[in-house]
Amino acid sequence: MSRLFPHLPISGAALILSAGLASAADIPAATSPVYSAFPASNWEGFYAGSLVGYGWADFDVGGGNAVVDGTTGGPLIGYNWQSGSFVYGLEGDLTLHEIRGNINESVIPTEADTLYSAHVRGRVGYDLGWALPYIAGGFAANESYVRDQATGFDGDNQHLFGWTVGAGVDVDIGETFVGPVTLRVEYLYEDLSSELFAVGGGMDVSQSSHFIRGAIISKIGGRSPSHSTETSTDWSGAYAGLMVAYGSMNVSTSGGGIDDGFDADGPAGGIYSGRNWQWGNVVAGLDGSLLLTDFKGSGSQPGGFDTDFRNNIQGDARLRLGYAVGDFLPFIAGGVSWTRSEQEATNVSDTHRGRVPAKLWNVGAGVDYRLTETISLRGEYMYVQSFDAKSPEFGGIATDQELDAHEVRFGAAYHFN
Repeated sequence: MSRLFPHLPISGAALILSAGLASAADIPAATSPVYSAFPASNWEGFYAGSLVGYGWADFDVGGGNAVVDGTTGGPLIGYNWQSGSFVYGLEGDLTLHEIRGNINESVIPTEADTLYSAHVRGRVGYDLGWALPYIAGGFAANESYVRDQATGFDGDNQHLFGWTVGAGVDVDIGETFVGPVTLRVEYLYEDLSSELFAVGGGMDVSQSSHFIRGAIISKIGGRSPSHSTETSTDWSGAYAGLMVAYGSMNVSTSGGGIDDGFDADGPAGGIYSGRNWQWGNVVAGLDGSLLLTDFKGSGSQPGGFDTDFRNNIQGDARLRLGYAVGDFLPFIAGGVSWTRSEQEATNVSDTHRGRVPAKLWNVGAGVDYRLTETISLRGEYMYVQSFDAKSPEFGGIATDQELDAHEVRFGAAYHFN
């Protein structure tokens, strides 16, 4: 299969006119050699990477307005098509935010928190060889949390939808020890719908956000040198793709000498990516994922609270070890996970927590199957469990929570070769 490299020659160059003039004998004018104005590049194909940046969100809440700020980060995937010097693409990203602050000017002293965003954007860029300046725009989705600071427990989570525009530049730095790499810097703006949050007697909230983001991107064009000599399938190099999952979670609670618990389950979906290194049949690697989850359940907690529970996001970072057998790669994996949930007491007024985090460890096993030279399919099982109990201070009761979950996951990934 042919490979794409970032420095293939392209047509187009500066043409220098001859300084000589035609003589009376009609001597032909000489022309100079043809030179390329920029190093050649090829932006067409699949790419994936990791974003990190800074954001600030403008909240209009209950008659008050304030700007809150913080960090953002997550994975991205995309595909480019190239026609001459113009590059057209489609890109998606999923970013987790730590952007929150107080809105004391509102009718009710309020805290606002933008939790995460997802974007699907079209891109148009112009190939300068080593750089690709571009503009982008498309669809934005978000989840935000607003709570009343006076009570500390009256809050609500809502999904907001809208549009996004932005601009940036991708810079091709060429071949590195991890293969072809592109660096990015960009500005992104998102404008989201107004939603009614169930805080106090009801509160209309509108939101717009600005982000300055940088990214490190693996691009199509090459794979790290493989040490494989015993198998026909080369698993070395970077990969990225989409994943769907189903999870069953147990929430164990304790407080005031009472132990309780309930179950939650549901679907999940998001982006996963990683990098493999291969020695003979042995494959070792790093693997990460960020999934939007919808693990829902209900039950009681100490203090007599009937609770609605929703786990809404999960991030994982793992080490993998596998043994290649033809086009199959069975593997084991283990690492750390992070989740965040929304919890509400249905039988007690104004008792809501919109962002309860938990840190967990994970172990699992699965198999990757190489469908083509560039596409692999994955099926796996993963188990996650809390490192220790987390107290959400739910309803004013000192309640400790521990989580564990069983997840079945399926994915399809693109390998950069």
